[in-house]
Amino acid sequence: MMYVKCYKKDVSGKGTGIFAGEFIPNGKVVWKLTDFKKLTKQEYNNSLDDIKKNAYPEGDHYVLATGEGESWNHSCDANTWWTADNELSARRDIQKDEEITYDYATTDIDPDIIYSWECKCGAVNCRKKLHWDDIIKPEVYDLYKGHLPSWVEDFVLVSRNKKNVYRYTTNGEGVWSAGKRLLPEELVEEANKNRAWLKKPQLPEGNFRFWLTAQGLKMYEQTLLNTHKKYLPEIKLEKKEKDEFSNIVYEDEHQVVEEVKND
Repeated sequence: MMYVKCYKKDVSGKGTGIFAGEFIPNGKVVWKLTDFKKLTKQEYNNSLDDIKKNAYPEGDHYVLATGEGESWNHSCDANTWWTADNELSARRDIQKDEEITYDYATTDIDPDIIYSWECKCGAVNCRKKLHWDDIIKPEVYDLYKGHLPSWVEDFVLVSRNKKNVYRYTTNGEGVWSAGKRLLPEELVEEANKNRAWLKKPQLPEGNFRFWLTAQGLKMYEQTLLNTHKKYLPEIKLEKKEKDEFSNIVYEDEHQVVEEVKND
């Protein structure tokens, strides 16, 4: 829903745009998501391009804005930014009859939405080509830092930390193996229930060390860390760069497993 006076107008080479029908001061709320429909991945893939243009990914689904002001055009120097997960406000003063824009990089973090688009926004800092992961680039992220939806901030964090892996230990031993030995039976059951998100890889005989990716670390801290803290002493966090490993035997979105060779 638009919170300012506005009107639609066709823009050469860009389609229909939304224009300010009044002066909009810096910081004023311009739009809030009040009318929308959630789409599954399959529903999104089966949608027409005009519908896809007005949808953005959020978690495991897509949000399709259906209310007033859904047809915003992109700008690499947008005059609005996010002041809440579902709220856009003026990034600077917007003059009457100026087009209202937002940067697609601040929501469209899915290659199915934008893989590579030619940009004709005309901004001084125009990126010429739009890519689904533009927000990871420091020069783009810094424009909107502190004014992004929470799921986009999470995406940036995970993407930038792909090279890092993490391991919680207690007295030098990984919490996984320590938990099997030290946790009371009722806490072992609780731990097994809370780690349902973590796949159990099929590994050959040998010694292995388990590390968490940035996404796995976040899941662990949300589900298992408190269980381990109930009984395991002095839990500490180790961090390494995955590039340091030469003997990775398994990895997925949540974990990296390295084989530990005996000397």
